[in-house]
Order: sequence, then C-alpha cells, then structure tokens
Amino acid sequence: MAIRAFPISLSLLLALVPLAAGCGPAAQAPSPTRYQSSTPPYYFVRRGDTLATIGARFGVNYQDIIRWNDIEDPDDLEVSQRLRLVPPRGSEGEARDPIRVKGIPKATKVAVHGEEIPMQWLWPVQGPIVREFSPQGRTRNTGIDIAAPAGTEVLAAAPGRVVYAGDGLRGYGNLVILRHSSGFLTTYAYNRENLVAEDEWVEAGQAVARIGRTGSTEEDALHFEVRRRADPVDPLSVLPDR
Repeated sequence: MAIRAFPISLSLLLALVPLAAGCGPAAQAPSPTRYQSSTPPYYFVRRGDTLATIGARFGVNYQDIIRWNDIEDPDDLEVSQRLRLVPPRGSEGEARDPIRVKGIPKATKVAVHGEEIPMQWLWPVQGPIVREFSPQGRTRNTGIDIAAPAGTEVLAAAPGRVVYAGDGLRGYGNLVILRHSSGFLTTYAYNRENLVAEDEWVEAGQAVARIGRTGSTEEDALHFEVRRRADPVDPLSVLPDR
C-alpha cells in the first residue's frame, strides 16, 4: 500500500492500514516453494500471503494453522500478523513436531482495554516527555512527545512492518507507522528524516528515523503513538519503566 503526499487525517490513514494484507495483484504473492530448514515456530504474514501458500511453504496443514491460531476468517489476514506454525505445548499434535523454542525471554503482559496482551516494548528514544497523552479536551494529544537532540536515532518500539513512511499527514511532518502483532500500531512523527521504506520489516531497536521538528512541534522532539486497532493507547501503559 502506498499512500502519497496529500492532506489526510491519521485516523483515515489507520483505517486503510488493515487492508494492506490483501492489497496488490496475486502475482505479488510470495512463492510457495517448500522451506528447506526446520519449520519455524512462528511466521509473520507478508503481503499476498494466504494460509494455503504459508502451509505449502512450511509443510504445515493450513487447517492446523487455523486451529493453532484461533483464526475465525481464513481470508482475513493482516500484514505482519504472527502465526503459530507448530502445535502449542500440550496440545493435540505436539508429539508430531519436536520443535521447542528455547532462550526466548518471556513477553511482558500489557493490559489494554481490560485485555492482557503479551508484548515486549522498547522506548523509541530517551529524553524528557514534553507533552503527555491526553486523548480528549482542548489539549488533545493521542500520543506523547519526547524531546531529544536533532538527529538522534528513533528506534522501533517493537518488531513490525512499515505500513507508511512519508509526509502526507498535515501536522505530523515526516512520519513512520509500524504494524505489530496483536493488532498494535506505533507511529513516529516530526522526523527530520525517515530511515525506512514502506513494506520493510524492522526489528525492535532498529533505527527508523531521526529526530527533527518537521511537524507542528516547536522543538526537536518525537511524537510517538501506540494504537490498537486504530484506538489510541497511552504509551506509558505499555512502555517499560525508566
């Protein structure tokens, strides 16, 4: 999905983002060539993927993928959605696949709208918070603003895929939006420059931009938002204590 520079709202843009997994002609779908190594425990959906092609690539029955991931609509996949490719521990079929995941730190559990979501987060930049989360009222702010010296690297708060990188949203300046698992999105705005391109996969802690003041801010700062299915979430409720 490529959304170019014309004034639209962030809400409208985020409403379009979930369509990304189904965008593009079928010719762009990844090849279902059989994966030659051991089946990985998880796979992150790419543009053009279907459960059938994923199953064929990794030698997994697509019906098992549906069952292990509690998928209600097999045709409704989202880019960067995480899929389990091996049976959960203790489930039927586990004995058929000896793969075990070792050495992976336990994810923290974040309570969002009363629901606990396993997710690990990193601070995108270190610095004082100069504007706090305030989703209502005259001083409405759907994220937090973190001051930092111009040119400081802005880091991805969690692994995910770039679903937008541009300057087409009035007031946000240069903006990067990442889609993560569990329906989360993070936005990084006011950037002096963006360091990633749309549809690129980034790891947690990877630089995605540099601090600037290209949006409505009057000082060098990062405007950082966390959203779950387009609904704003207080970033301080998911970021680790400093």
